[in-house]
Amino acid sequence: MQWLTFRDTFECLIHDNVDLPPIQKFHYLRAALKGEAAQVIEAITISASSYELAWKTLAERYSNEYLLKKRHLQAMFGITPAKRESATTLHHFATTDRDVNKCPLCNMPHTITKCQRFNAMNPAQRYRKVLDARLCLNCLRDNHRARDCSSQYKCRHCNLAHHTMIHTESTPSTSSTTFPMLAAQDEPSHTTHATDDHTASIQRSYAAAIKQSPSQILLQTALLNVTDAHGILHPVRALLDSASQPNLMSNRLAQRLALKGSTVNITLKGAGLSTRTVRRSVRAQIASRVEHFDLDVDFLIVDKVIADLPAHDVSTRGWNIPSEFVLADPQFDKSAPIDLILGARHYASFFTNVKSHELTPNLPTMLNSVFGWVMIGPTSPQNPASPTDCTAASTIVCMASLEESLERFWKLEELSVNDSYSPDERRCETLYKETTQRDESGRYIVRLPKQTDFTEKLGLSKTTALRRFELLERRLERNPQLKEDYHAFMKEYLELGHMSLMNKDSGDERAYYLPHHPVFKASSTTTKVRVVFDGSAKTS
Repeated sequence: MQWLTFRDTFECLIHDNVDLPPIQKFHYLRAALKGEAAQVIEAITISASSYELAWKTLAERYSNEYLLKKRHLQAMFGITPAKRESATTLHHFATTDRDVNKCPLCNMPHTITKCQRFNAMNPAQRYRKVLDARLCLNCLRDNHRARDCSSQYKCRHCNLAHHTMIHTESTPSTSSTTFPMLAAQDEPSHTTHATDDHTASIQRSYAAAIKQSPSQILLQTALLNVTDAHGILHPVRALLDSASQPNLMSNRLAQRLALKGSTVNITLKGAGLSTRTVRRSVRAQIASRVEHFDLDVDFLIVDKVIADLPAHDVSTRGWNIPSEFVLADPQFDKSAPIDLILGARHYASFFTNVKSHELTPNLPTMLNSVFGWVMIGPTSPQNPASPTDCTAASTIVCMASLEESLERFWKLEELSVNDSYSPDERRCETLYKETTQRDESGRYIVRLPKQTDFTEKLGLSKTTALRRFELLERRLERNPQLKEDYHAFMKEYLELGHMSLMNKDSGDERAYYLPHHPVFKASSTTTKVRVVFDGSAKTS
């Protein structure tokens, strides 16, 4: 239990301090350890390059989650029963109780909402910590789930049933290419390894036609989170389809997630015997926004999984949806792209505690799932005068023919076909074609591509840069020689036009402010001081 206190204190004061060199951090670490802990890193040579190894070795030795949980349970069940009521016994019980109920993040006696480390994180990082600690997403307590939460408070930003501190802007990803596909057969269970080449043949029998229908039918859509290769959560709109044997992911979403996939060779056959070959599959982790549920799922990558759902916006006037119900898809009535299809392989696990709620006749039925309440069924009373689009789908599996198997055998050594360019890649190519110039000296001049919404994703960095600059000023006051060399270096930057003075009152919050610090190298014969800019500093 002492390790948690030591780890959090040392990380806050020493490990995360960017102004301390690694060799100095190693010195503080060796000085702070004794007994068995000191012996763990005793054999590691004291050097700047060995500090990270020493800290990692120490963390792996003592960050044993099983033992930590076991000691917490022993502390709870080991409280001595009070033989008689007295101030001493009550005080002992209260002290032990407060010691057990600590912040799950820093192990201090306060709630997680008052934790400085938790407050310093961005909403996506907080959400991941809440999931890891298995806390209620609504009130951030650990004794119940979000669906059983009795708190009447909701997010102040979107009025949904989650805590304001973990609110993120839910902008489901979209697909730019089109392919009329409703479902496809999933690969066999033995072909999920990334090192294997998958070969399968799938015949898909489906109907995807526009016809006159008396009412529009809502399918089960949900807004869930998908984790990318860097551990960042992406809100994605998915279709829960019990009639689909595979799980599908749009090509655009797969590129955004940047997950390592595996090569496959799966032929999709649709209506009229139209065929399309899938060359790639990927495994991704999905997670619920409303309770503690996550699952690793294998997806086939296709251009577009299905048409936008619903086909048209739906009016929900007079539906009387209970306010206490957390909707799986808050925008279920708005026509929007679908980037995932979750098929029958995992469908049953989404409805472990099935509850239903009937709105009124000829309106959708609400079903409770791990993602929240989903809508399924007709959207309005039958009215022959208001036709809408109707989509129906089903999938079947058949064995590959002998000719197809023989053809695949001869194509085993064939190079896989590269994926087509994404819309962002096409925009970059067009930008370079239209803006590339050549000056009189023969030097090429090009414009750097920018995302259309880069200012919204940039975050706020001015406060962090100012705080680090103030720390740097205090450090320079303690070292006059370093201060003089630093001022000379920055003055040269100013004279060369590499930087300019900024008016504090006209600062642009949408800009990115780079923190910096000087690095002193006594052995240098030319420039003993150089300034290093921290281009990877996180924004809020």
